[in-house]
Amino acid sequence: MTRRTIFSAFAAFMVFARTMKGAKMTARRPKQSGERRAESDSAGPVLFELTAEERWPVRGLDPVLHIGGTIIDSYRFGNAENTSLIFTCYDASQLQEGAAVFMRYGQDESSRIDFPNFAWSTVKE
Repeated sequence: MTRRTIFSAFAAFMVFARTMKGAKMTARRPKQSGERRAESDSAGPVLFELTAEERWPVRGLDPVLHIGGTIIDSYRFGNAENTSLIFTCYDASQLQEGAAVFMRYGQDESSRIDFPNFAWSTVKE
């Protein structure tokens, strides 16, 4: 292995296998005009906003939010600075209280970022 190969591997590791500074997650219901919300916690969609102090990297693999066994791959950037990712869970009945929450790019475990476990009490109306 040459020095250049080792340096290239190290540089790739530093770019893709780092934590996002100040990464946090909030959950909320989308605003609905003229409709009454169902009484059940799990009725209707839930938006998950992941914010960081730095830009989310643009990669060949799309970011995917995992909440327990639920995979949420519907996302968009929330601002022009790319410091916000918003994931939409259209079937909130799949979300389980206490489920582990993490985001990663595709199946790349080195890009995994863990968040606090899911709790319905943290979903803002």
